[in-house]
Amino acid sequence: MLDHARVAVSDLQDTDLNALAGEYAKLAHYDLRSRGQTIDILLETRFAPDLPKVHAAPQELGRVILNLVHNAAYAVAAKREKVGPSFTPTVTLTTRALPGIVELRVRDNGPGIAKDIRDKVFDPFFTTKPAGEGTGLGLSISHDIVVQRHGGTIHFDSVEGQYTEFVVSLPAASPI
Repeated sequence: MLDHARVAVSDLQDTDLNALAGEYAKLAHYDLRSRGQTIDILLETRFAPDLPKVHAAPQELGRVILNLVHNAAYAVAAKREKVGPSFTPTVTLTTRALPGIVELRVRDNGPGIAKDIRDKVFDPFFTTKPAGEGTGLGLSISHDIVVQRHGGTIHFDSVEGQYTEFVVSLPAASPI
């Protein structure tokens, strides 16, 4: 938290979101394996070619990507345990350019987010994970990084039993 508060505006730089997302998604995947995750998760990337750069603090956006991929992996692993080996746990990262905006989507085919908790997802200290497995700060900090620090937006779409998709939209460094 203190590191997050100390980063200066001058730390922003033109950043290749495709490269950053690919690097941090792989880091998250390796991290999960090093923690002894026994379920294989299919990690797919669908990156738009020639994506405009974003003016960003790469380490901060990396934290957002790590958090979103970790949460997605947790969700699909939980669904796999309930459904069984016929279920292929999948996390997909997609980028695309829209007028003046660069978008990153992190989608999982997990259990989805229950309607009764959707308005709490970005609240500090809110978690659906058991005690000791989550602090409830990841999505709250991710929201602050994207919205307050980078002038973007973060939201999600979810269908219970089917998927959750987080969408991070950031201003393009130069107009499209």
